[in-house]
Amino acid sequence: MTTWLAAIGLGSSSRSLSDLLDRLERDDLIRLEQVDDYHVVHLRRLGGEVASGSESRDWIAKPELPE
Repeated sequence: MTTWLAAIGLGSSSRSLSDLLDRLERDDLIRLEQVDDYHVVHLRRLGGEVASGSESRDWIAKPELPE
């Protein structure tokens, strides 16, 4: 995943990405699952609401939505 993120200009260390995913899961925004050799990230309902801007978290920037 870190290689793909770096390719689109969002490079991050494996540790930083792991810490972020853990925090998102603790806040019930995502659910993490291990499937064979893959890490699968499932967006939860609340995570979608935060992503759309209808809910907020003080540590996540609100999206700029088109008018």
